[in-house]
Amino acid sequence: RRWSEDASTEIHEEANQLVVVGNQREQAESYYKTFCEVCASAMFAALGMAALYLLDLRLALFVTALLVLQFVFSALVMSGPDDVNPGRLRRILEESLGGYLSVLTSLNFLTGFLVILTPFALSAGAGNIVVAILSIVILKQVLGNITDVIKDSVSLNMNRQKIDALLFRE
Repeated sequence: RRWSEDASTEIHEEANQLVVVGNQREQAESYYKTFCEVCASAMFAALGMAALYLLDLRLALFVTALLVLQFVFSALVMSGPDDVNPGRLRRILEESLGGYLSVLTSLNFLTGFLVILTPFALSAGAGNIVVAILSIVILKQVLGNITDVIKDSVSLNMNRQKIDALLFRE
C-alpha cells in the first residue's frame, strides 16, 4: 500500500494537470495497486507452474494444455463479429466473468486432482504422497492467482479511459 501511494504520487505529479475526477490521488493509487497485484499474481503463478514442472511434469503439462484450451475457447467465444447481439455464451462471459472463471477454476482443480491421483490408482504404491500434497497446494494457489490476474486485468482494461486520462498529458 505504501509503495503504491508513493508511486501514484510520483506518477500523478508527472501526469495531466487537469482534474479528471474528484479523488484523483486515491483513484491513481487504486489503479497502480491493482496493476502491482496483477504483476505479483502473474509472477507467483509462473513460479508455481515452474514448481509443478519440477514436482510433477505430467500434471504441469496437463494443466498448461487445459489452460491453453480454455483460453482458445474463450477467445473464440469473445471474437464474434456482432457486438450488438453477442450471443448467449459471449453474454455470459461479459456479464458474469467471475462465475465463468469460478467454473473453469473448479474444473481445472478437479481434473488436476484426478491427474495427481492416477499413480495411486493405477499401481499400488507408485505415487509419492508428499509430492501429491505439495502438488495439490501449489495447483490450488496457481489457479487462484491466474483467476485474480484475469479479473484484475479485465477490470483495468474496462477503466482504461480513466487511467489514460489520469496518467497521460496528451
